[in-house]
Amino acid sequence: MFETKDFIIRKIKGDINETIIEFMLKELGFYVIKLGQEYKVEPIIQLEDFIREQGLDFKIFLKNKIKDGFEQIRNLPDFLIVKNDFRPILLEVKYRANGLYFDKYYNHPKLEALFSFYNNSFLLLTCGYTDYSKSKLINLLKICDTDINSVLKSKFHIIYKMPNLKYITYCSFENWFISKFGIKDDVKVKKVQFIIKKYEKIVDLFLKMK
Repeated sequence: MFETKDFIIRKIKGDINETIIEFMLKELGFYVIKLGQEYKVEPIIQLEDFIREQGLDFKIFLKNKIKDGFEQIRNLPDFLIVKNDFRPILLEVKYRANGLYFDKYYNHPKLEALFSFYNNSFLLLTCGYTDYSKSKLINLLKICDTDINSVLKSKFHIIYKMPNLKYITYCSFENWFISKFGIKDDVKVKKVQFIIKKYEKIVDLFLKMK
């Protein structure tokens, strides 16, 4: 299938971002299992193509978004991550140069689908730069439950939705990680900060491009 140049660039950046996140998570002590469309759904898509090539009308994924098992597979997060004896975490990862993963109304259909099918999942958003002074991200943060300053200094953001709350929670990955796993020792906190900063520099190296 012929793909456009923009699609290829987005795909390459997405794959690089997933690799960066995978290495960072492992260095932070997670066991990482790859899930996601690339690893679970592509064989099904190839099956559809194979049957259609034989002149048959065959579809597993329907255009109308119904909550059946197949749609759950299609919206499967990228990673299942486990740390120590904490509950496993479903994690979707994305890259956006400007840190904004929403439309002008601060909605995103794919994000809503993720939280709908997997309401305990998280989105880890990698940002290409941290100068958000002219970005709509600041307006979004004002309506979210977040420490705005910590987000504006970070390239890694965590987005999730608490049950029964209208708005999402948006915070820096560093703050989320330290709070989620109860890290209080100063030495351990500094180690976490060092690791995250290292991978922010790797983002600059491979993804800070037009």
